[in-house]
Amino acid sequence: MKSHIGEFRVLLGDKILEANRALAAGVEAKLWLGEKWIETPRRADLGWSEELAAYGAKSPAGVDLVRIPVRALRINDTILWGSPVELFCEIALRVRADSPFRHNFFFGYSNGWLGYLPTAEAFRDGGYEPRTSPFTEQVECDYTEGVMAFLQGVPRN
Repeated sequence: MKSHIGEFRVLLGDKILEANRALAAGVEAKLWLGEKWIETPRRADLGWSEELAAYGAKSPAGVDLVRIPVRALRINDTILWGSPVELFCEIALRVRADSPFRHNFFFGYSNGWLGYLPTAEAFRDGGYEPRTSPFTEQVECDYTEGVMAFLQGVPRN
């Protein structure tokens, strides 16, 4: 079995070490905590448990929606953000590339799990994750735009 520890070191470990080095000793940490809920259409062919009622809504047109919480913690020029989803990495990488923050870290499965959050391309390609996801192909656009608007509005000082 091939070890992927070197890849994880580069993809995650090096980013954490870089962020840690950027924190100057004795500098006061400025914190901010916030939350935004993003709504996106829910697949019509899947049921919705009563236990998930807080994560469901209806649009004015009567379309069933999934409400996805996004929670963020800003520590100086670092943003930690997360949602209760298994986010396809292409989406997290796009947010990181366009984020106003120097350091960006996404945390999935935060406070629960609403399922896979695939890219629109993954929905077109098919497969297990899109087939079992409660979302539609629209989720990538709604979620990415919602997260970016949220991060753009986070106070910087």
